[in-house]
Amino acid sequence: MTKKLFCFIPMLMFITLTNFAQSPSFTSFIHSGDSCLSNTPEHLIRVYGSVTNADNAMDITIYWGDGTSINPQIIFSTGLPPSAIFYPSHTYLLPGIYTAIAVLFDANGDPVDSSQLTINAFCHSVMGKVYKRNDANCAFDPGTDNLLNIFQKIEVRKNNIPIDTFVANSQYHYSIPQVDFTSEFSFHPLNTSDYQQVCPGVNSPYKVRLDTLNGLNNNMDYAYECNATASPDLFVYMSGYLRFVNNSSLTITTGNLSCTPQNGTVTLNIDPQYTYYTASLTPASVNGQTVTWNLTNLSGNNYPHISVILHPADTLTPGDTSCHTVSITPIAGDINVANNTYTFCDTIHASYDPNEKKVSPMGDIAAGQLLTYTINFENLGNDTAFNIHIVDTLSANVDPSSFEIIASSHHVNTDLFDYGTTKIVKFEFNNINLEDKDHPDGNKGFVMYRAKAKSNLVAGSEVKNTAHVFFDINPAIVTNTVSNKIPIPNGIKEVGKYDGLKIYPNPAKSMVTIENKDGLFNQVKIFNAIGQVIKEVALKNGINKVDVSAMNAGIYYLIINGNNGARSIKFVKL
Repeated sequence: MTKKLFCFIPMLMFITLTNFAQSPSFTSFIHSGDSCLSNTPEHLIRVYGSVTNADNAMDITIYWGDGTSINPQIIFSTGLPPSAIFYPSHTYLLPGIYTAIAVLFDANGDPVDSSQLTINAFCHSVMGKVYKRNDANCAFDPGTDNLLNIFQKIEVRKNNIPIDTFVANSQYHYSIPQVDFTSEFSFHPLNTSDYQQVCPGVNSPYKVRLDTLNGLNNNMDYAYECNATASPDLFVYMSGYLRFVNNSSLTITTGNLSCTPQNGTVTLNIDPQYTYYTASLTPASVNGQTVTWNLTNLSGNNYPHISVILHPADTLTPGDTSCHTVSITPIAGDINVANNTYTFCDTIHASYDPNEKKVSPMGDIAAGQLLTYTINFENLGNDTAFNIHIVDTLSANVDPSSFEIIASSHHVNTDLFDYGTTKIVKFEFNNINLEDKDHPDGNKGFVMYRAKAKSNLVAGSEVKNTAHVFFDINPAIVTNTVSNKIPIPNGIKEVGKYDGLKIYPNPAKSMVTIENKDGLFNQVKIFNAIGQVIKEVALKNGINKVDVSAMNAGIYYLIINGNNGARSIKFVKL
């Protein structure tokens, strides 16, 4: 194929080309790894792209921005419309910030589409361990010391001026994406109340210069000991996937953020639409919709996961909402009871996508709302997945400083950094050894984090998020996109088409009216955004008034129970 002349001028905006109907076009062009995103050799980058309306006669040229280019191998797939993917690598010989441009040529050699991305080909990394010291030295001893899953925040300073904060847990990796040979970078842990930093000393932070790092420093370990006055801080979170047929799943993650071991009782309250079937950990009791487990010695290095399988109690309707609540006790003496209860609400699915993104709460939110994201992944290949990483670009409508990882199925290294004008978070599951599709009990995983929507968002603003999951060297699996929206007041909300149930006004300032005209519902519970029950009211047939005047402004959930199961609706308290 003879290509038509294609020109671009360095340092100027790339000229957008017309994308004709049914012509091949790019659907993605992203980083899948580079010297900032993974532990690859210096300046080596990988990209991944996809094309729709693919044609076997088309071609792609990638101009790397350093005077070189490549025609990558294109892998075609059938379907409607036909598609294709490509994932080449490139090594930059000099550090710098480059603009890579992918150009798509049709069968006639005419350029029909283009896409570009910014590449930082200079990024030094630091690595280390966060552990509880059980001896008197400052060297990590695998036979004596214990890695900690306490999600320690570390402040990064450039010439003693704070520029970033990242989370280190167990084994960590952090990238410094700045082309800067002269500045000194230092790392300062922000101590938790229950742990005391002993190595290095609090007044002796690690200090590095990029001209002496040689690309990697993997000995920045942090050792901690217990404070004598440590108090328990039990926590519990839950994720899952709800189906209208058998084998819906819930995964409970629990533990103790305190240094002092603590026993705990986990209680799961199952939505009446489902029944308990089995669990990875034998429960202490199963009483109808309530299941309990007794756990011992919960601490910073003991975070058990409980996988629960549910079956539908009756015929379910895809698209309905189902809510399940989990809690951990005791709360007496617990220094933070806000994380002792969690409610997981999800849409009942008709089909199953094992690599997916979830957000809680779903749908409408308030400005400043705390959003909890869960990324589920599953190995459907024929071989073990040895390393998995997830690249997640945060929405411009969330506050990146509020980012916090809260749970994961396996040990994960987390890296949050600037890339151009966006914030990217990368989750690395190194040596995860996730089993293949023939081992359904061992081929799944997840990571859960939270971040706040910006407080200045106006009505109609959307917060969207999508993740890219990479299994070893395979192309990215792109998850679904989840979306939240700052609502525009819309008055009356009909909850179910045949329920005879209406809720208004929404938003509300002092009183919410629940119209239960067919008398099918007998109770309403109001939950806040972190799953705590704020109010519980019995419902009668007809008009019910619920006083919400004492509640803080924000987003709440009404969980309305009755003879035909439960209904869930979000409302805004003004």
